[in-house]
Amino acid sequence: MGKFTVFGGIFLGCLIFAIGIMNKEVEAMEVISGKTLGKGIVCYRVTLDSGEDISIVGHVEDLKAEGLTVQLKGDWQEYSRCQQGRTFYVESHQIQ
Repeated sequence: MGKFTVFGGIFLGCLIFAIGIMNKEVEAMEVISGKTLGKGIVCYRVTLDSGEDISIVGHVEDLKAEGLTVQLKGDWQEYSRCQQGRTFYVESHQIQ
């Protein structure tokens, strides 16, 4: 019975740690907005409201048309295959 108690404690600790990481990731997501530019060299592109052109990856199926006004929720990528400007990983989006 002692083995099960130790296992249960380890499992519970791992579960609490995982939930904490997930909550931190959700809180860390950034919201940006701009207009879609269509396809770049490799990835689809957006001009932010600030004027910066960026690449987008992730959940971009509905963002392929040029000229859509969009709000994107996600994170900036440290590394990218897009080859044009900074890259934003889209977790969710809203077309306005």
